[in-house]
Amino acid sequence: MKKESKIIAQMFDQIAFRYDMLNHLLSFGLDKKWREITVKEMNLKSKERVLDLATGTGDLAFLASKISPDSFIVGVDISTEMLKIAKKKIRKQNRSLSFQILASDALSLAFKDNSFDKVMIAFGIRNIGYIKGSFREFYRVLKPKGLLTILEFSLPFYSWIRYPYHIYMSYILPFFGGIISRNREAYSYFSQSVNSFYKPYEIENLIKRSGLVIIKSKPLHLGICHLYISVKK
Repeated sequence: MKKESKIIAQMFDQIAFRYDMLNHLLSFGLDKKWREITVKEMNLKSKERVLDLATGTGDLAFLASKISPDSFIVGVDISTEMLKIAKKKIRKQNRSLSFQILASDALSLAFKDNSFDKVMIAFGIRNIGYIKGSFREFYRVLKPKGLLTILEFSLPFYSWIRYPYHIYMSYILPFFGGIISRNREAYSYFSQSVNSFYKPYEIENLIKRSGLVIIKSKPLHLGICHLYISVKK
């Protein structure tokens, strides 16, 4: 694992114990809605192999498994503490036969070419050090006609919400996130990473350059989030 990836992994390890609660609290519950929209748009079918990258504590993976209970879900993340929580959820739901959890860097996936029908990543692509390399890996592990689904934060496109959103992301969220998680640096990083991340059209260009074909690029809740769905031809 590269040095930058290790730093990110350590940061998420430190906030894992409060991660789910803070996600729901600081997004006013919208993160649940965004994941539901994402899974619905994926058009999951019976007995598919699904890879959930940057799975964290597994929320997106569990939603996918509810829609397609006989599919096999593989969750990958670089944070071992996050994965421990995901594994507890798996045991609690008695889903160990349909889930596999692995610690791995998205830039070097331990899977054969054409392994998955669907690859998904929610709120994680910002944390990958070399995004262009990650798209090559996404493409490699997808089967022909397989779908790549990306859910990620973006900046609102209306000026009337952009300023209050900036205040919230830059000051309020890091303050309360830092107090509750006892790690102000992690939530300051979150704010900075959203503000400095690629714009939707730039992500679309990266998707196209990787050889994938975009079938949907959809802003959610005034552009606070963006959903990208593409297919491997």
